[in-house]
Amino acid sequence: MMLGTHRRLIGFIGVSLMLVIGPEAYSRETLLWVAEYKPNVANRILLDEELRGWLHKDLNWPIETVYANTQRAMRMVQEQDNVCVDDKLITSERQQFAHITDLPQVVVPGKRLYMRADSDYAAQLGAENSHVGFQSLMASFPELRLGVMAGRRYGNQLDEILQREKRQARIWRRASSYSSEELLQMLVKGRIDATIEYPMVVANWGENNGDLISFRLKEAKDYSLGYIMCSRSPSGEVIIGRVNQWLAEHTQSRRYLELHLKWMEASIHKDFIEDYNQVFNTEFKLSEP
Repeated sequence: MMLGTHRRLIGFIGVSLMLVIGPEAYSRETLLWVAEYKPNVANRILLDEELRGWLHKDLNWPIETVYANTQRAMRMVQEQDNVCVDDKLITSERQQFAHITDLPQVVVPGKRLYMRADSDYAAQLGAENSHVGFQSLMASFPELRLGVMAGRRYGNQLDEILQREKRQARIWRRASSYSSEELLQMLVKGRIDATIEYPMVVANWGENNGDLISFRLKEAKDYSLGYIMCSRSPSGEVIIGRVNQWLAEHTQSRRYLELHLKWMEASIHKDFIEDYNQVFNTEFKLSEP
């Protein structure tokens, strides 16, 4: 009887302390931050690395960076209580199992369809940078071999088309931390006919990218937003709250914008700044050379 009373008393004290000092004091276990590319990988996304390093320095939280592809990273967010990932698209599925930032961490030019410049398919699609309907493309070219990254979300419309495709054998799905690089290499070597990728990734890859041609996709936005997502747990909620405050402050700074521009071709800077201003409600202008 006395033991039961003691346990109830200890439980009451624990709950009372949590109410007084908040859940954060109970949740400062090391946070696992899942990045897609290791620092020595040639095609890593350098913008993600720089923004992540800046954020981690300011968070004042014990963080261990680990590496996994998107599919594995999202499973970790679901299965563990102390995991965060960055630069991910919002989907209805992810909203069910993750805390997600109010503002995006990253704004980048939207995904494009890439083909070899000398391919017969590209010749039938018209001029580079023209808009192509992905659904009509898949219907018009039943033999086209498309390479995509397993577990990656390409946006609601593109995801639906990929899932509805009856000839799934024509879609090559790669599942590794090097999927982007592998798919681009497969494209250049002619093992696949097309892939969908961000212009920044292709530009940073650099290897034989002059052999490729890109088309805008009618089902994709001109820019994509990458958000930070954390486990749906007390510690995940605390981290997302801190990151929300950090993003609200720093996305208003010229430094944050310049980190984006640093990894883009100068020819798209003016259009990108307009997109950035729209997303973050800022009024930046292109700097004079």
